[in-house]
Amino acid sequence: MMKTFKITLLIILISYKAFASDFSQLNMDNYNINKANLEKGDIQLFYKNFKNNNTGEKKQITGIILVNAPVNLVWNIISDWDSMGEYVPCLKYYKTLYQVEYDKQSSIKRSIIEGYIKIPLPFINKRINLFVNFYEGNQLISWKLLTDEQKYYYKDKGIKIKRSNRYLKKMEGFTRINQYYDNNNQTIFYYVLKIEISVPVPFFVKKFLYETSLKGFMQSIKIRSENFMSFEN
Repeated sequence: MMKTFKITLLIILISYKAFASDFSQLNMDNYNINKANLEKGDIQLFYKNFKNNNTGEKKQITGIILVNAPVNLVWNIISDWDSMGEYVPCLKYYKTLYQVEYDKQSSIKRSIIEGYIKIPLPFINKRINLFVNFYEGNQLISWKLLTDEQKYYYKDKGIKIKRSNRYLKKMEGFTRINQYYDNNNQTIFYYVLKIEISVPVPFFVKKFLYETSLKGFMQSIKIRSENFMSFEN
């Protein structure tokens, strides 16, 4: 049994490391960004659809925004998930259930995090369970929904993982930040979200998932970072 656990954990960690490295080269040159709008503080969204043979839908959304605060300050904001429920409008809470490991040499932290998204649809479970990687050295955070196999694995380790939303078949994404050119007090904030929905849902729910929640999250990070910047000055 212990050997099976170790193999399962190794597969989990390898898959998430590969996932993060796939996006580590993200930069503005890959997107048709309106620089004037970016510097005004506008969020710019880019959509990519994926072929899905089922009745659901699969889409990737990339948001890019300029934050008037240094990279280290923005990192402290985006890596503190447990505080996000206080100021992100579409989120009730994030709660760290378990820290899987922390590699001091590479500054990588891996956590199991439970969240509650305020999806505007009654009578459905709005809870999600995520495996989250914090790559401080690369200013990158990646996450995926826990699979059933992972849930069983961590439940056997005594971690209380509650039942989650069953309509979100897959959800993964990452945030990445970089200094904006040579300006030490400006940061480019990327947010990439890929969602696969298992069943047809109303348009307003898709709009919430694909746009409203993403914009609300990014604007909240921008406002909070810039407020902290003003306070420090």
